[in-house]
Amino acid sequence: VVRCWGDNNYDQTSVPADMGTATSLSAGDSQTCAVRTNGLLRCWGYTRSGETYVPNDLGPVSSVSVGNEHICAIALDGTVRCWGSNVGGQTNVPNDLGKAETVSAGYSHTCAVTTSQTLRCWGRNDYGQATVPGDLGSIKSVSAGSGQTCAVQTNNLLRCWGYNPDGQATVPSDLGSVASVS
Repeated sequence: VVRCWGDNNYDQTSVPADMGTATSLSAGDSQTCAVRTNGLLRCWGYTRSGETYVPNDLGPVSSVSVGNEHICAIALDGTVRCWGSNVGGQTNVPNDLGKAETVSAGYSHTCAVTTSQTLRCWGRNDYGQATVPGDLGSIKSVSAGSGQTCAVQTNNLLRCWGYNPDGQATVPSDLGSVASVS
């Protein structure tokens, strides 16, 4: 059963009565999406750029990530699909991306970890948030933020880059191993 709470100015915490059960969900600023147990995606909340309208041809998905005004999901065949606002190119999935294991929709950029544990990012890049460091190595998870990106390497170390005026992309030197990042 899906339960949401918090700011509900755009009905983003008002779970549809016919939602049913879900395997995962992602909440953004004004939208929420859930992957139902049948794999079909359900989204609700504020729609400025069509982001809560799930594409008719999407079919079942394995995961979803809600960004600011765009949403990305991974289809069962591993392909990434994104829709909604594209002011920074964040919904333009690279043609050569291949299959992905995870995807993270940020403010106006998107990142995905491929099945070969390679990180790819696209979209707005005014702070270098979509420029993957050349020495990053293999990745197991990623979180795209507002103007920064953080990734957990396969050696369980965290790397972050991009917008950093308040130290949000500076990993504490004594952090050690991490399991995930958001």
